[in-house]
Amino acid sequence: MLSEDSGSIAPLGIGLLMLTLTLMFTITTATSLFVFQKRLTTYAEAVALFIAASGFESSDFIQVAGENDFKGLEVSNSIALDGQTVSVNACAKWRPIFLTPSGIGQTEVCSHAAARVGN
Repeated sequence: MLSEDSGSIAPLGIGLLMLTLTLMFTITTATSLFVFQKRLTTYAEAVALFIAASGFESSDFIQVAGENDFKGLEVSNSIALDGQTVSVNACAKWRPIFLTPSGIGQTEVCSHAAARVGN
């Protein structure tokens, strides 16, 4: 009986290894995008608080704080009709760490933040 068993478990092992590597690369790329978006949100919130507290423009904040390694950073701000709420939109280019099977390349990620002027 045992002498009739033929074949190898190597194809199964190689397939599982490929599946595991693909899953690891995908999770790493998704985590990278998540962290990038959270960093961009924090940056937009800092700009909104800076404008609300000082009354300066977003370009003044970028001059003081820098672009924090964001590629293609674009920051725009506006003051709402109530004259107390500052709204900030920040967009930057995100690039994945690895090439993914889905072919996701460089992508623009945007974030929004708002702050109110305190009396």
